[in-house]
Amino acid sequence: MVNLTLNDETQIEILKHLEKTEYLLGKLATKLSGSEQHAEIYAMPDLGFPSNVQRIHGGFFTGAYYTWTTTVPFIPVDTTVNSCGISLFRLSQPIASKEEFDTLVEKAINIVPQTTYVWNFAKGNHFITYGEVRGSSVVPDGYYLLQHSSASEFKKQYNGLYPTQGNWFYDSIEIFRDEDSSRYIRYISGLKAELFAKRAMILEEYNRVRHQFFAETLVGGSRIDKEILNVQHYGMPTESSVAIGCQWNAQDFYLLLTDPGKPLFFIQPQFTGKNFIQNGKDKLLLTPHGLGMKASAPPKVEYLSNALKVNGIEYLLDDALKGRHEMVLRSFDEIDGTPKIVSDILEKCPGNVVGTFKQIYSYHNDK
Repeated sequence: MVNLTLNDETQIEILKHLEKTEYLLGKLATKLSGSEQHAEIYAMPDLGFPSNVQRIHGGFFTGAYYTWTTTVPFIPVDTTVNSCGISLFRLSQPIASKEEFDTLVEKAINIVPQTTYVWNFAKGNHFITYGEVRGSSVVPDGYYLLQHSSASEFKKQYNGLYPTQGNWFYDSIEIFRDEDSSRYIRYISGLKAELFAKRAMILEEYNRVRHQFFAETLVGGSRIDKEILNVQHYGMPTESSVAIGCQWNAQDFYLLLTDPGKPLFFIQPQFTGKNFIQNGKDKLLLTPHGLGMKASAPPKVEYLSNALKVNGIEYLLDDALKGRHEMVLRSFDEIDGTPKIVSDILEKCPGNVVGTFKQIYSYHNDK
């Protein structure tokens, strides 16, 4: 395992469980291949808890890159693969008021049911934000529309990639169990895994086009000056890897997400750290997409046969952690300059702050 975390109390606890996940992925790959194989997990600075209890129970957390070698294709399905990312559009005209912003969002919400798309900008940590950039060395001054969402059209439907009972691959799921604990890897292999990977990998471009559609629906095509940035942080970069809350595209800059109402930071990465990796024939730059969720008290995670216990509270597999008082977003108090947590992140994944995005109006789930 490559530990690029901040080593806070939450991450120290999670790392113990990721060690077992890495071990099981390697053992499963070896079993299927009939020859020695290995797995490796890159734990990122924003490593934290997902809201999906089933994902945790399957051994996977947000803020990590999971990769394995194998001669037989397989997919660990509790990674709950989808494509999620952000897009940034420069506007030719500013949005005059919160009332106008709310009207534009409401108009888009009413249009989307007439399309094949699913509106999910107030689900989980997704959002639409209007803001301003001034004085960045990589992004022109101006007003911007920022979107963050996933391809919900390929989630729990029959054609989706979540391990949902009755869907196209559910009956092909097998279980590789740990002999010494209640841990396991649920997986599909062979042709179904090949098809799964192909579908997952096309979703990167699908979600980009999807965001372009939503941007035009929100503000109108004539108001969009240019798409400045589109980067995914959730998906399958290769046929044998999954990124969960981890960007992998080697671009000139990326946007580090923080908290509603707080500055977001443009980062110019350096290709010198342990996060710049060779993965088979691919070179990937792994970068965090945000600050991540942590436990408000030192956590203890216990794996039961059909449940998860966090600090003594038992959760069923279809429960969600989001909204629980014991789970909070890593944040910062400072609003001027570079917050310490951002500086700490850039020590692990080298780069420089080259601008800020000032949030003005936002549409998000505030629960």
